[in-house]
This record gives sequence, structure tokens and C-alpha cells, in this order.
Amino acid sequence: MPLADRHFELEVELDADAEVLRYIWGRARTRDEVVTSHAERMALATRVDGLGYWMAFGSEGGRRSPPRRRPRPRASSSA
Repeated sequence: MPLADRHFELEVELDADAEVLRYIWGRARTRDEVVTSHAERMALATRVDGLGYWMAFGSEGGRRSPPRRRPRPRASSSA
């Protein structure tokens, strides 16, 4: 879904999570930082029709549960 102003609060929530951003920013971002970056993204998206930023989120409206690990199949002992 193309990024829109209605996604702003989801961006704030995502960027406030230090675990999510530790490899991108090295830390969580403040709301003011997200305000600035959101405005920049929205402006950039108007430069070329069809290009821009996209927002993906879970069916619960934003939060996705952590991925579950599947147990590894046991190696067969038949030789």
C-alpha cells in the first residue's frame, strides 16, 4: 500500500522500537525525527508517478507477532 499520512502513527510506533532500527539508525527515533522523515518521504513520492514509499503491516493494524520457529526435523538414524 502506498505510504500515506494515515500511516504516520504506524511509522512512529515502528521507529520507536530500537530493536527494529538498530541496524538502520543504531537507535530508536523520536517522534520529531519521524515527523521530518515522513514529510520528506511524502514529498519525494510526488516527483515521479508510480514511485514512492510503501507501507506494509499486519492484519491487526500494525503489529506483527514475532516469527515462530519451526522445530527441525530429526535426522533419521537408519544407516
